[in-house]
Amino acid sequence: MNQLSKDSYVGIVPFAKTVQEEYPLRKVDGNVSNFISKIDQLSTTGGTNQVAALNKAKAMLDSSKNKRKSKICDIIN
Repeated sequence: MNQLSKDSYVGIVPFAKTVQEEYPLRKVDGNVSNFISKIDQLSTTGGTNQVAALNKAKAMLDSSKNKRKSKICDIIN
């Protein structure tokens, strides 16, 4: 994450048995530490519903208004 540019957007989709609260796409603007903090605050609750998480992540990326940028989904498990 430290290699993201200030113009990058990041969204987080936590998942366990179900997809949890979503952190919508937001511009990094040099605040990578905010996103790292969100990831550090996540806790495990059991289960790995990866399909639901990937569907939510795809919907998040598809809703992006910038159609010219590359869209990447990283899975942290």
